[in-house]
Amino acid sequence: MSDKYSPETRLCNRLHNYLLVNNFTILQLICPGSQATISVTYTTEDKVKKTLFPDLIAVKDATIVIGEIKPNFSRSDKKKLLSIKYSSDGERKLRELIMRVFKIDVSSFSVSYYLVHGGKVVADNSEISQLVLPGWA
Repeated sequence: MSDKYSPETRLCNRLHNYLLVNNFTILQLICPGSQATISVTYTTEDKVKKTLFPDLIAVKDATIVIGEIKPNFSRSDKKKLLSIKYSSDGERKLRELIMRVFKIDVSSFSVSYYLVHGGKVVADNSEISQLVLPGWA
């Protein structure tokens, strides 16, 4: 494996351990640079159909966590997550996908959106939560 992927792999492994220790059920966890297999197709606020391949889908305590993973804070990933968050049908389609594929009844679960990275918390990020995992490099 190329060295340029090693930090991303370490970050993903650190997140995996964090999720397990904190009793999340991991439905999808994709290292940056890899291709996700599960996607959500939704309609944006502008009535455009989009498909998101989230790096992270996990559930815990009646909450679905959907997220993107990067070594550092990513404004483009924030934009992707906000697009599905504010869409007319994104959360409904995410719930339907989880119920169909994983046979977990998440019909009443809330949805939380996370940017997972190893950098510093970015202050202008009030609409999306951040999970910062320092020491991943």
